[in-house]
Amino acid sequence: VDSIIIPSLTEGFGYTTLESCLLKKITIATSVGAIPDVVFGKYITIEAFSSKAITEGCIKAYNGETELREEIVFEWDKSIKKYINLYHDILKS
Repeated sequence: VDSIIIPSLTEGFGYTTLESCLLKKITIATSVGAIPDVVFGKYITIEAFSSKAITEGCIKAYNGETELREEIVFEWDKSIKKYINLYHDILKS
């Protein structure tokens, strides 16, 4: 089973998680920061600071015991457009 493990102890936005989900692999990630809000597709959230949780997450992935969120929560195109608009507003000031 192909999967990606993201054992973050802290996390800002969760770009690594988002990129992993876009690869359409099972994502095993700690539930810190924005990760629970960003993760989609087939995923497993695990406790941070726990090697046992990582092991259990891998076993769940192998057995197909994943959570599923079909909608993509974050879209690059919308984010880029918002940044461009922000920069234009700043330059106008």
